[in-house]
Amino acid sequence: MRFLYLLLLIILSHSASAGGPLVLIPKSNQQPGIALYTPSQRDSVPQHTKFEIGLALPDNLQREIQNFLVNSNGGLNPYDPEAISIEVLFRSAGGRYKTRYGFYYQPFRMEQNGDFWMPDSTSYPWRVRFAPDQTGDWAADIRVLRNGLPLYAQQTIYFRCVAGTHKGRLQNPRVYDRPNRILAFPDGSPFTIIGDNISSGGFVTYKPSQQQHQLNGVKELKRSGGTFTRFELPAQAGLPDWPVYDNYTGKLDEMYGFDEIVEYCTQEEIYFTVFRHHVELFEDPDHIGEASWEGVSWFENPYRKAFGMERQIAYFTDTNALVWQKNCLRYMDARWGYSPKFAFFGFSEINNWYRTMQRQEGFSENQALDTMYAWYSRLQDYMKDELHVGFMATNSYASLPQAELNGADRFLAASDLISIHVYEETKSVNAIKRYNAVNLLFEQYQRPVLLEEAGINGDHLKIYCCTGIDFHNEIWSSTLSGSAGTALDWWWNRGVHDFGYIRDLQSVRNFTERFDLHNAHFTPQRWIDRSRNPIDLLAGRDLLYRAAIENFALQNDSGTLILGWVHNAAYYWRNLETQCMQSLLDSSTLSTACMVEQNYDLNREQNKSFQGARYTDAYSDTQQNIDLPKSNGTTFEISNVQRRVDGRKCRYRITFYHVQNGEFREAPEETQVLEANFFGKLKPRLPTLDANDPDYAYVIERIE
Repeated sequence: MRFLYLLLLIILSHSASAGGPLVLIPKSNQQPGIALYTPSQRDSVPQHTKFEIGLALPDNLQREIQNFLVNSNGGLNPYDPEAISIEVLFRSAGGRYKTRYGFYYQPFRMEQNGDFWMPDSTSYPWRVRFAPDQTGDWAADIRVLRNGLPLYAQQTIYFRCVAGTHKGRLQNPRVYDRPNRILAFPDGSPFTIIGDNISSGGFVTYKPSQQQHQLNGVKELKRSGGTFTRFELPAQAGLPDWPVYDNYTGKLDEMYGFDEIVEYCTQEEIYFTVFRHHVELFEDPDHIGEASWEGVSWFENPYRKAFGMERQIAYFTDTNALVWQKNCLRYMDARWGYSPKFAFFGFSEINNWYRTMQRQEGFSENQALDTMYAWYSRLQDYMKDELHVGFMATNSYASLPQAELNGADRFLAASDLISIHVYEETKSVNAIKRYNAVNLLFEQYQRPVLLEEAGINGDHLKIYCCTGIDFHNEIWSSTLSGSAGTALDWWWNRGVHDFGYIRDLQSVRNFTERFDLHNAHFTPQRWIDRSRNPIDLLAGRDLLYRAAIENFALQNDSGTLILGWVHNAAYYWRNLETQCMQSLLDSSTLSTACMVEQNYDLNREQNKSFQGARYTDAYSDTQQNIDLPKSNGTTFEISNVQRRVDGRKCRYRITFYHVQNGEFREAPEETQVLEANFFGKLKPRLPTLDANDPDYAYVIERIE
């Protein structure tokens, strides 16, 4: 075997071509052919990067597979691991062991004129992907099994992993020494989530133009300082088992397109979640039998069709369906689970997954939850105990899940990252709804919490045509509210990227990466100068109706460091005096087109009212100047700071930073030194908060 390794090094060192595979073992009737698809540095594989093996099975076996691909009724199904399975045990000299499975593969090329995927050729249609996490020598033992029995003698190849520049997987929060709000790498260095959703490239299909649209969104996220995103695995795109549960051939082109996005993230240090969407079981009770989500619904679900499922409970309980639901997960992991940047996998908006079953069966919410969770547990056990997946779990609800919060621990308790969705465009959404949700969930589960879907409600997207201030406020307030990072806005291609609002992520990253948010164990606090009175309550006004200032801060355990963001609360979309905003307030539409990605005009969205008590505040439509000049001497509050240490008064220095339009720049003229008052509070003076700088980030350090 060492001879084979030396021979491999000789082959690699003399290889001049980086375009094709390196053939290690030629194919014969007695053994598969083996080739390497490795990075351009052919004599080694950098740590945490893709090492890809290609296999060509003997001709007689490949003919059986081709027979299945042509007629689907006979031959050998390459997507059925009970029928045929490629298994590779990777072994490191340092004692690491990891089994990776092969998957059937077809390359494609983009035909730009017709916007379709054209099948390309490969001599190695089986692939195995792996990213070694340890430097040194590795061996890969390759087996081919049919009906669970080995077909050929085991083949072993050898390769070397060298140190690289890439970081590995994120550490599971369950192993932290104490509960923490921020994720980390295994070496303890912090990872703050900075990003937004780039969930898909469009509806119905996943054409090359849509794939490039999504890829360009990820590239723009990278350029804007982003570190994290979410990808849907959609039924209309890369989900393997739609529209045929046991034949993924029709999805090989879409999955090929997703390969490029996963590999881009792998190389460019963008971590991501892959999620399954509840539309797979979507049923509109007002339009029974119709596909209401661009061709995806319960009525097109391949398991319903193949197994004759009359009601949705069968999707969660049919044992034959479960076999192929697991097979789909295995294929997904084999194809994309190699990437250390594939951080989380889960199911989005759990309550929408089970709601039709609950209605059909007359279940209570707990009964519906129990049924779905039993199904999920079987899938999760399979991924952990048999596939040994590298990614972690995250599941979410469309709103705070009262059933789980009341003690019925299921999906959130099983999640390594706690996720929640909060859409709204009211003035108080950041300081009340989002802040409360993050901290309630952290206290309950003692793990990092992510606002994984946020933004304006879908019926008010025209706001983005006028301003990105709500996106700006959302990402800053969430980061300083004790969450795992920025809220992930959903509307990347409905305004956030189109009008450049995404660049504000860079200032958040420049601020947070200066501090070790993981090991310092920060605790959040908020302060609002005033909210509403009983008359406002009776009038249905917003909780922050009278607020002029809102402040969000994180304080470390030792009390020596406070990071914060203070904001003129009256500066949000409803109070901006622009022609664009006035048009929305007057007529719920715009006088000119508002074009976003894929040539879509947001003016086509329904004309939902932008008026109403829930949107206005004490400064709306009053002609009152909402600026807060520095000359007013207005202060804000930080609580729970130390007054004395060793009998001496503590003094603190506060430094403010400009954070508009992606910049992060110190405002030295605003620096202050102050002492805590008798009640353990600091009361810094506000800089001028006006249209140029309606908010500032700040750092407070104890200096003596």
